[in-house]
Amino acid sequence: MSGYRNLREVRLVPIVLIFLNLFAVVIFYLKKAGLNYNWLNVINETDFINIGTFLLLFVGFLILTNIKVEATEEVSDFINKKLSYMNYLNIIYLIIVLIAVRDKIVMMAAFNIEVYLLAIYLTTRNMYAERLRYVKGECEHVLKKQESSVWWRWKIWINPYEKVKFSERLSAIKLFDIISIIIVASIFSNRSVDGIIFLLLIIRPIAFILELIIPVQTSICGICTDIVEKSESKSSRIYYAIYITDYEKKREYILYVRDYPYISSGQKITVVHGAISKRAIYVKEMNLDIR
Repeated sequence: MSGYRNLREVRLVPIVLIFLNLFAVVIFYLKKAGLNYNWLNVINETDFINIGTFLLLFVGFLILTNIKVEATEEVSDFINKKLSYMNYLNIIYLIIVLIAVRDKIVMMAAFNIEVYLLAIYLTTRNMYAERLRYVKGECEHVLKKQESSVWWRWKIWINPYEKVKFSERLSAIKLFDIISIIIVASIFSNRSVDGIIFLLLIIRPIAFILELIIPVQTSICGICTDIVEKSESKSSRIYYAIYITDYEKKREYILYVRDYPYISSGQKITVVHGAISKRAIYVKEMNLDIR
């Protein structure tokens, strides 16, 4: 099932890039319509599209690694029928682009989006294959439960409220948080696109620092549904992602730990974390080395 989860997370990359290019196209047409707002002039839509074009290298690799489905002919036919709607939507999209798009910059964004759609289709196809293989395995009973959604992780909740000592909140601070706060003032005054993108990247550390001052801590109490081994990109250091799912409240949380957690599937876990930043502070009744 970890393969299915990994594919689901990877699929988010082209989805986010589609919205990035659509945002740039909207900005382009707003400027073309003659709207003159200060915030609109700050944003350079070409930079966003260039970022999307550069990331085509990653998306291309994603396509190559997912172009083949490891499944029987029967399963492949089932998947193709299941995803036929995506083919129809893609045809409609191409027709609209060919008829309506004339501007070079919009055409570039349209090309980027088409590649992203292909990556989403191929990744989704392999997700179905992975899930069907899982259904036939020993853990078939797990999938009979309500399946979690990626959106469950993005939800923000403040109930239940957890009263956490300042010293415990402070113990979760990291060096990157301090560096982010030091440079955020200068970045905020710089109205370039690079500065805006950087601010988006450090929103979570900023939220965590605010949570140190204003105690807004909550928790999730769910069951362990998966443990996935991961490694840092620039080293062979291994860490682990523990997926904690609350099916009743439709919430999910990923807890990252440095050492292998001796936790069994289905075991109940309660993680205390920041309501906005989602930064883990501690795990109740467990001694885990939180990453």
